Amino acid sequence: MILRLLPVLTVMASIFMLSHLPGDNLDFKAPAGTDKFFHALIYGFLALSVIYAVRSESDKRKTPLLKGLGILIFCTMYGVSDELHQSFIDGRSQDWRDLVADTLGALLVVSGWWHWLYHRPERKNVHN
Repeated sequence: MILRLLPVLTVMASIFMLSHLPGDNLDFKAPAGTDKFFHALIYGFLALSVIYAVRSESDKRKTPLLKGLGILIFCTMYGVSDELHQSFIDGRSQDWRDLVADTLGALLVVSGWWHWLYHRPERKNVHN
């Protein structure tokens, strides 16, 4: 179980390190709004890593909706802490739109996972 937490901790550490860079170190010229795409992408990875950490073969019998909601809340709260963290870094600031992008990225992955659990074709044993 501990090994399943490594991807979660890796993604969280990556987010923290990127957020800890001072604003003058971010000489990243990209089209407007591109940063929101990257926020959604990395928080989608965070949600995926949490799903990997907590999933089990009995997910369909348990309450994956509640588990998915918990994952979404976890990712959103990490986004809140990330925005708060940025407010203490020179040249960085909080942005509620970043938090929305973070939450949407996690929501897309959690929704996809939930859909996959309930709508994937059942594996059938084709041995005669």
